[in-house]
Amino acid sequence: MVYLEADSVITNFVKDKTQLKGARNLGQYVQILQREHRFFSISNSLLINLDQRLRYDHSEKVDKMSNGKFC
Repeated sequence: MVYLEADSVITNFVKDKTQLKGARNLGQYVQILQREHRFFSISNSLLINLDQRLRYDHSEKVDKMSNGKFC
């Protein structure tokens, strides 16, 4: 997974150009993934995989991810 994004009461799992939907809210995944894997919550609605992070643009305050998306 490149990142997880909250969408109301469900969570979108984003990898490359595909998206899967999870039945739980993002908060439940945050507890699991931050503790056991290299994920970092950058906002209340985004959880990024630090292994998929290419760079951080300080002037724009965004992370560029391996799938080309900016978070």
